[in-house]
Parts: sequence; structure tokens; C-alpha cells
Amino acid sequence: MIGIVVLAVAVLVLGGTDKTGGVNATAADKSTNSLQSKPAKNGSSSAESVSVTPQSTEKVSGAHDDPVPILMYHVTKTAPAGTPYPDLWVSKSDFEGQMEWLEENGYTGVTLAQLFKYWDEGFKLPDKPVVLTFDDGYPSHDKVARPILAKMGWPGTLFLEIKNVGSTETGFTSKMVKNLIASGWEIGSHTINHPDLTKIGPAQLRIEVEDSRDRIATKYDVPVDFFCYPAGRLNDRVVTAVDKAGYTGATTTVEGLATAAKPFELNRIRIGGSDGVNGFAAKMRQAEQ
Repeated sequence: MIGIVVLAVAVLVLGGTDKTGGVNATAADKSTNSLQSKPAKNGSSSAESVSVTPQSTEKVSGAHDDPVPILMYHVTKTAPAGTPYPDLWVSKSDFEGQMEWLEENGYTGVTLAQLFKYWDEGFKLPDKPVVLTFDDGYPSHDKVARPILAKMGWPGTLFLEIKNVGSTETGFTSKMVKNLIASGWEIGSHTINHPDLTKIGPAQLRIEVEDSRDRIATKYDVPVDFFCYPAGRLNDRVVTAVDKAGYTGATTTVEGLATAAKPFELNRIRIGGSDGVNGFAAKMRQAEQ
């Protein structure tokens, strides 16, 4: 059994789409040689390129559809006093301890693209792969999560809310996105404005799903193959739109293991600020069962 874990942003089922304190307050609510990651062509990056978990060229001999535990992260930084949703924040020390726990327990960080190469084509993954995903786009993704993962040679996956780039509220910048790309991170779409996709019309749905993908791919010169539903809100119409836009898969906020049978409704496991390292370890052990 391949124990695959996708680390994603801790999200509370709170409803609404307001922003508070720079954090998405809605929270509810996919070989052994080194692979040199490549910076985006659009401008230079202050982050050094690092070697991250490579794509295997070997295939498994049997089934390749093991279920995947997926975890969620938003801000990887200590929550400020009085913030209304502190569980969306995971401190640097806790995040670093959680990554160390994963490494000590035999996990290896991979991308969603590598996961789907395994599911769809049978290419091998490490014995205990883990996909680390982060929603929205906050400075702590670049300043905290990136260097910690870089030391381990692991990539992350950023689900980018385009409106967050250049926002004075979040402080997240295009240069930070490029830093992540230079460090081997994968970039997915989390729409432009983070709306409830089930409540908008066809034209706006196309903009949020399809245009967001095109804008990220054009600006950063990277493939954008994965999508994250804002606040986990989806229905058949939204899933169809994501599929038709050309994505390979999409993540939700539904608790549980993700499966190859539902590539556009990948479950995730929430990691919150109250988990610490011990709570994180307990969730991981439960996912392994």
C-alpha cells in the first residue's frame, strides 16, 4: 500500500467569502536521481533553484490506484493576537516539526503531477509519497514553507488566488510566486476572486475557472493542471466547467482519502493551528490505517 499524503491548507467550514487579516476567512469548505527545478522565464527570482523529488521513469507492475490522504494548509506563520480564525494559521515551528515528522516516518514530498502520473500511467512513486499543498497565496508560503521544504528537497503545490498577488491586504507578490516556482513548486488555480462557484453565472464561471488558468500559465510560463474549489463549494455544473477548462484534477475540502476514481473531487485532510505536531501525527497515523 502506498501511503500518499497531500498536505493542504487547514480550512474551517465557516461559509461566506470575506477576508480578515489577510487570510481567507471562509474556509470550508489532487527514481532516485535529482531533478533540477526551473525558474519561470518571466523575470528573475531571488530563490535559488533546488533539486526536488524527480519524476520516476519506471512503472509499477500491478495496480496503480492507491487512495491518497490529502492535507490542507493556509498560512504557515504564528497567528496574530485577536485574529478571528487562528486555526487557519500553522506556526513556523509546528510546520517545521510536522515536516520533520513526515521525513522521520519515511515520507517523501511529490507534486500532484507526479501523483497523477502514477494514477493515470503507472509511473512509480516513493514508498510513502506526500503532496504538500497551500491555498490562496500568502508571504509565509515563500518565507516559511518554501525554505523548509527546500532543505528537504521537497516541492509544494500552491493553489493561487490571483487577486492575492499584489494585494496590500495579503502582501503576496509576483516575485514570491516566482521564488516558489524556482524552488520546484507546482502552481494550480484557486480562481481569480475566490467566489462561491455554485452561485455565479456561466460567463463569470468561465472567467474564474478557465481565464484564471490561462492567466497563471501565461504570466509565469508554467503548466496549470490542477484546480482548488474556493471554500470547497462545487456542484455538477462547476465540476464540468473545471474538466472542460483542461485541468487534470481538482481538490475539495471534504475530509477523507482522495481516490483515482474521482480526480475532480479529491478529498483532503485539514491541518489546523491547534493540531501542533502531536495532533498532526495522530491524523497521519489515522490516514495510514
